Amino acid sequence: MDRARRFESNPLIRPADIKPSIEGAVVECVFNPGAFVYRGKTFLLMRVAERMIQKEGVLSTLVADETQPGGARVVEFDLDDPGLDASDPRFITHDGVCYLTTLSHLRLAVSEDGVNFTPEDTPTFTGPGPLETFGIEDCRVSRIGTRFT
Repeated sequence: MDRARRFESNPLIRPADIKPSIEGAVVECVFNPGAFVYRGKTFLLMRVAERMIQKEGVLSTLVADETQPGGARVVEFDLDDPGLDASDPRFITHDGVCYLTTLSHLRLAVSEDGVNFTPEDTPTFTGPGPLETFGIEDCRVSRIGTRFT
């Protein structure tokens, strides 16, 4: 009986392999890729989560904004601001508004051999509009006929 084995080269793509979409950010995670083959090449549509590198005395995070390069903008709060609550490492609130400490977008990577992938330098899809304030996370890819959805 054949048993499934972990591919020895995993992970195929690490956070360090992905260029941050905004200056001052760092890629925290790369996960949940949707994989598909198109015109003889293998593609991964990956969820990429980024966070801001923190500066002294300020707490900063990313907010989805499709009008900005990289699909996001930086918001900053003084650490001594009485309206700031940073007690949970997953999110912060400021004057009742919630912000995640990471922001996700989807990015493509392509491979000729299905093993060695080259990620795009910029996000492929970002979260436009108020319903994607926390970014986008679902990178499933389905082929229906000749179309990918």
